[in-house]
Amino acid sequence: DCPLVSTFIGRDINKNVGENFEELKTAFSPFLNYAGEKGIKIAFENCVMEGWQIQGVPGTLCYQPELWEAIFKVLPQDNFGINFDPSHLVKQMIDYEAVLKKFRDRIFHFHIKDTVIFNRLLNWYGIYNRQFSNAHKDGFWNSAIAGNGVIDWKKIMTVLDEIGYDGVLSIENEDPAFQGSTEQTKRGIVMSREYIRGIQNSLKQGEQAWEKKNCAQGSSAVET
Repeated sequence: DCPLVSTFIGRDINKNVGENFEELKTAFSPFLNYAGEKGIKIAFENCVMEGWQIQGVPGTLCYQPELWEAIFKVLPQDNFGINFDPSHLVKQMIDYEAVLKKFRDRIFHFHIKDTVIFNRLLNWYGIYNRQFSNAHKDGFWNSAIAGNGVIDWKKIMTVLDEIGYDGVLSIENEDPAFQGSTEQTKRGIVMSREYIRGIQNSLKQGEQAWEKKNCAQGSSAVET
């Protein structure tokens, strides 16, 4: 069984966004409907994929909330959702916490990956990043394992709990400091897992302490 398939939407770089959306409905509707009949969900990852076709240009139609909203108007099937990766939003200066809440019913899968922002380089290159080199290697941002970047994972875990997300938390290790060998890659994955587990445990303990405290106060009030 395969309950979920994650993909990219892509784009025709020779057409504008509006023209691409016309093709989007034609291309995606048949297999979304077919997948729905089979009980399968389809999710798109919100990666910018800049440089996929032309350097510096987003290579897909699904990298920010304005586009997501438009996508779900064109393709309203309830088995179509987002493979949510907050690291792709950070480098666009988008509030990942707010959009996570807004699209709560469309979050089908979740990537655990952090981002490092180099402010000195951001102030030099701007949000469109370095133009004369590989921006993924030496631009204003880079991927990191959870806890080694700027993302507030405690906020994210809290929101995921609030919205009732019970899907997969998939660790994606693209941190250059944890590449180069199988051992290093595994080490990065394990470190990410333990970091997230630590946050989840602390939130659970905090919730239990709150319940214990309030139950005790309620008991005291009844006795009084």
